[in-house]
Amino acid sequence: MNRPVTFGGRVGLAWVVLLALLAISSPLLAQDTFQFTPNQKETIERDDWPQLRERAREGDVLAQFKMGVVYDLGYYGVDVDKAEALKWYRLAAEQGLAEAQYNLGVAYANGEGCPKDPVEAHKWYLLAAKQGDDAAQFNLGLAYSQGEGTPKDQAEAIKWYLLAAERDYVSAQINLAMIYVTGDGVPQNMAEGIKWYRKAAELGAPEAKFNLGLIYAKGQGVPVDVSQSMEWYVKAAEQGHLGAMLNLAIAYDFGQGVLENNTEAIRWYTLAAEKGVPEAQYNLGVIYSQGDGAPKNEAMGAAFFRRAAEQGYAQAEYALGLAYQNGTGVSQDPAQALQWWRLAAGRGFEPAQRALARSGQ
Repeated sequence: MNRPVTFGGRVGLAWVVLLALLAISSPLLAQDTFQFTPNQKETIERDDWPQLRERAREGDVLAQFKMGVVYDLGYYGVDVDKAEALKWYRLAAEQGLAEAQYNLGVAYANGEGCPKDPVEAHKWYLLAAKQGDDAAQFNLGLAYSQGEGTPKDQAEAIKWYLLAAERDYVSAQINLAMIYVTGDGVPQNMAEGIKWYRKAAELGAPEAKFNLGLIYAKGQGVPVDVSQSMEWYVKAAEQGHLGAMLNLAIAYDFGQGVLENNTEAIRWYTLAAEKGVPEAQYNLGVIYSQGDGAPKNEAMGAAFFRRAAEQGYAQAEYALGLAYQNGTGVSQDPAQALQWWRLAAGRGFEPAQRALARSGQ
């Protein structure tokens, strides 16, 4: 399914871009995760509310922490009150409870119950991290890596990521792997990067599985191994990883390392398109508009072009303009064609710029 088509052809693999953008995105979300163990949550749910409140007032550190959780998350029918949660977390944190110190750090980092204060967040993360709290260690690594609340210091970031990673904190393993693979502030070390991606993948992280797929596809630090690459893509895609879905679809579409398989290509494109991936939507638009690997359905092709174009995808904007110009799958409408070409041209897409020039615009 890779012959030339009117719309400019389907998009192929963008491995380098995907590696740079997708691998680092998920770990950053861990900064917003509150840390308390399931058995503590069960205890909160079993505890008698008046007794818990009384113990907290008497200075019981764990009760104070639980009071923070109650107001933070709204247990016992209590209204969520971030400022009240902050008060109780602080009381427990000042008594040295690592979980409370971590939650206090998160509150200051996110401005929950208080103004945002990355310096104060760093202070509490550090206290919790020194006690072995892996989430705090990760967030401390992130703070040093980004220069949030502290001067940027990649050596310190790696130190704290490593401590969390050795405790099987997946986000730290992924960020550590990314640092070594890209040589971000350290000499590039593919073997070390692959080691930490594998550890994260074994713990179920789809981002790590996807990046292993990229590494084996490109032969970065390992021999090219298409079979392993596809195996990791499938594992990541089955967990809903959008980059893996797209790369699987493209591999089957263009026969890159595997036999061309229209059915599998369309299946993975469709799964990715339904999740909003514009490249997948655009490629389905080409497939259905041209009948290239599936029965021709110009209306469906135009609908997929529109979905991608509405996300600002320049190739789809251009293709939708062509559809309106030619009345392909939509009612002919030269004004609409010009509108979509202008959008694509404004993004620097040269075929759209040439189309506008031909139309005297």
